Amino acid sequence: MNDTNTGGPAFPQVSTDQNGDLYQPGLSMRDYFAAKAMQGIIASRGKNQLVYGDIASNISFMSFCFADAMLKEREA
Repeated sequence: MNDTNTGGPAFPQVSTDQNGDLYQPGLSMRDYFAAKAMQGIIASRGKNQLVYGDIASNISFMSFCFADAMLKEREA
């Protein structure tokens, strides 16, 4: 995920690691948006449409396309 803006953590929770350094673990906004898009894509397809070929890769790709569009719109 080279130069892709992840949007930062979706559910940040400030914590400290073993060295006492602060960090914010959590799902990235990009992953959160992609997961929501994926739910909608899968829910809108019929059962027979989910068993053919590389459908999981295609749905994942589409989900991240939607997520990237959401992040771009947030920056506008």
